[in-house]
Amino acid sequence: LGFSTPLAEHNWNAILEGGFTPNQQLLEPEILFTKVEDAVIEEELSALAKRAAPSVEKGVDFIPLKNPIDFDAFQKVDLRVAQIVKVEKVPKSKKLYKIELDLGFEHRTVVSGIAEHYPEAENLLEKKVIIVANLKPAKLMGVESQGMILAAGGKILELPEIREAPLGSPVL
Repeated sequence: LGFSTPLAEHNWNAILEGGFTPNQQLLEPEILFTKVEDAVIEEELSALAKRAAPSVEKGVDFIPLKNPIDFDAFQKVDLRVAQIVKVEKVPKSKKLYKIELDLGFEHRTVVSGIAEHYPEAENLLEKKVIIVANLKPAKLMGVESQGMILAAGGKILELPEIREAPLGSPVL
């Protein structure tokens, strides 16, 4: 605007009171921003769309979704937080562990096919897991299983990480 010092160094009230004089010469205007060409905009939008597109992992065979269930059927499933307190291999099995769980209000035993994914049984001790607590008991390799531990994956199996939830808490 033709001031000898930057306006940011002045008090706005002082500038408005007497900073402008009639017929003051303005400086030559300068370009503040360069024009972004349409081609550059299209290129950026295309790159953003690629990043936002749902990713399908290559080389993964996805298991098809099961048939839908109604809400009443879902509400019948009792999922609870439990802690692993004891793990031992099931004799004559490569895949099964006999696992003792603490639900806070009771202990129970489950048989789980996670031995191949967690070969060091001691790494499971004290780990909090989610179990299906109201699954009908079933005998597996001669051991009664009183529930099922939830896990995710295929070739690599992972147990969901539970940190803060108290033992026996329902999973909603």
